[in-house]
Amino acid sequence: MTRFVVGKKYTRPEIQRMVVRSAAGTGGNWYTGVPKYRGEFFIFANVGVAGSTDHDYDNRWEGSLLRWYHQSRSHLGWPSVKELLEPGKRIHVFWRAAKRSPFEYAGEATAIETKDTTPVEILWSFNNSTPLEPTYLPPP
Repeated sequence: MTRFVVGKKYTRPEIQRMVVRSAAGTGGNWYTGVPKYRGEFFIFANVGVAGSTDHDYDNRWEGSLLRWYHQSRSHLGWPSVKELLEPGKRIHVFWRAAKRSPFEYAGEATAIETKDTTPVEILWSFNNSTPLEPTYLPPP
C-alpha cells in the first residue's frame, strides 16, 4: 500500500489514484463516505467546517487526538462500523479545516473511545512515532 507522509496535503483524487493506482471507479465512498481498499480504511474529516455535502459534524482536535463523527445515520450496529473498529485494522485519517482545501494526512489511527450515538462518535489516537500536533486548530 502507498505510504502517505504525515502533515502532507493531498486531494481526494490524488489519494484515490495513489491507493487504487487508477482513476477508474472514482466517486462513491471516495467522496461521501469511508472508503475501504484491500482491507484498509480512509477517513476524510472536515474539522470546524461543513463538508462538500454540507454536513457539519462536531469533528475536532483534542490535543493530538481527533474526535470524529461518522455518517449521519451511523450506529455501532452497522457492519461497516463494526469492521472499522476491529482490532488491527489499518485506518488512514485525512483532515481539513476549509471546505475546498486539500486534506492533511494525520496518520494511521486507532480508536481509543467510541460512543453508541447516531452518528457514531469515535476518538482517534495516532500511531505516529512522534505525536501529531495539528497545524491548524479551529476557533472554539
